[in-house]
Amino acid sequence: MQAMKQQTRKRQRTTTGHVREARMTLRQRHGHPQYDVTSMYIARPYHGTRLWISEDPPDKASFREMKELGITHLISMNKEQPKTRALVCHSFVFPDKAQILDEAASEETLREAVAMCVSLVRSGHGVCVNCSAGVNRSSLVVALAAQQLLPHITISELIQLLRDAKQARCQAWQTFDGNSGQAFERFCLCQSVRSPDNSPPDKAFDDKHRQPPTEALATAAEAPTAPEALAKHVQASCPAMSDEQASCPAMSEDARNRATQPERPENVELAANVHLVTADQPGGSNRAKHVTFRLGVDAAGDRAALYGASGAVWPSGRCLSRPCDGGTTTAAYNIYKDASGDTRIGVMVAANSGRPGGACGARGSVRSVHCGHRTQEEDVFSNWLLSTAGSGVEAQNALFQSTIDVAWGLRKLKSCDHLTFQGVDYVNATDARCFADAWVVNEGQVCVKSQTPKAFHPQKCAPVVLVFSAGPNAGACGSKEGSMCRTLNTMACNEDNYDFFRGCVKEAVRTGLDAMMGAGCDVALVARLSCGIYAGPHRDRINQEFVALVDELLGEEVVAGRTRSTYFRLIDVPMLL
Repeated sequence: MQAMKQQTRKRQRTTTGHVREARMTLRQRHGHPQYDVTSMYIARPYHGTRLWISEDPPDKASFREMKELGITHLISMNKEQPKTRALVCHSFVFPDKAQILDEAASEETLREAVAMCVSLVRSGHGVCVNCSAGVNRSSLVVALAAQQLLPHITISELIQLLRDAKQARCQAWQTFDGNSGQAFERFCLCQSVRSPDNSPPDKAFDDKHRQPPTEALATAAEAPTAPEALAKHVQASCPAMSDEQASCPAMSEDARNRATQPERPENVELAANVHLVTADQPGGSNRAKHVTFRLGVDAAGDRAALYGASGAVWPSGRCLSRPCDGGTTTAAYNIYKDASGDTRIGVMVAANSGRPGGACGARGSVRSVHCGHRTQEEDVFSNWLLSTAGSGVEAQNALFQSTIDVAWGLRKLKSCDHLTFQGVDYVNATDARCFADAWVVNEGQVCVKSQTPKAFHPQKCAPVVLVFSAGPNAGACGSKEGSMCRTLNTMACNEDNYDFFRGCVKEAVRTGLDAMMGAGCDVALVARLSCGIYAGPHRDRINQEFVALVDELLGEEVVAGRTRSTYFRLIDVPMLL
């Protein structure tokens, strides 16, 4: 027995020594003396998924760290299978050599590793992919898996996100290094090009996809891209937003501009600017759907296509602004309780353009979920999480991740740039249509809130459609790396530019109402977008005119002979008592 223990320790020392030697070589090559060779680096490049990448775990503490992060499965490309009971380990061994792409056995192993990774993540498991140094083989598997998990993001963007996440951990942690790494990266880039028979990338591991990227892109350019054909397909498959339509995660502006390429023609609507992406996403059909009117010029035609002539015709009415103890969520419950069972209530949330969930939302998790918030976004967000997922942190995180996490917002956290997932620079925006976005969560639930004392009452819940609409920020600043500072609009801040500010608010509210209609809502509870800390020098005036602004929108003709108000039986802007 003692001899067996000694042999085990010797094997562990040998394996650990080999791992450290491999890391030392790479780290010394890149001249980063502060890179700790005794520790393991781990990164989560795509925060909308439960997918991590790491170096080879050297000891039990590393496995414990993985488990604390929520990782349950480890996919390894090393010969030595990890010795741990903390995680379920899967071994897919292939060498760190460019030649594996021409070896049937190694390619089959690669495909199996990618398929296993995708299957586990889609099943809700936390998955970490590793190789000796976390540079080439693990990056190859993670990039190919992410391409299937996040098909709305191009492979080049996925690789860049992977690089950014790893170098945020340490600048010397490379992605696709050396000859084999370059070959792996070229292989990934070629997978973004569909085969002539339009087979998906994960099934197109054949020689025609191993051509150089320039040739591959030339092949893609020759494929038919007829917008008319795509428009007919979209009109037949998704004429308006519904529960049956699948998810719409965030897309960069560049990704939207590439929507006319033949990579995923069935996923992006080109005829209208109501972009509904039908990608297969973790989180299923409840992934936030993105409705936007900021990309095209025929907004009137787009809205007519969205509204159509279906649905009940309600008498034209005006917007109400009624006081209610507890505000929006209590108003939703009261309406649901008193209405017939077929009513569908839309709750507009005054969102933050740079951060889903506002102060309660972090990448991949939530915080500060309670009933004491003074701002509408955090208050409704907390109410929704507690009413739908309960008080458990893991369940709340899972709900957040599967719906709005990274659906929009700033790309980088510790930065001062203005890059957002939706592709808008809100600081320098000068077109009010930049705010014509809304994100819809169809199957939401909120409960009654009492003001004195402040408390949520989850035993009194109402089903709702949550519509996250972000108005302009003309006054809230905060820290230079915070979302408020990085979305503070320069033009709207000027007190002489009230008309521009009001136009931005109007675009945001208009899109929110249209998103509610598209989701089948007949009751609209409208948030006072940009009427609080975001109003800046316009606070008094926008609050005085807000109800009138909504009435203007209700009076707009969206279909011949029908105004927007005829699609709703009740439009209310709830006010706290």
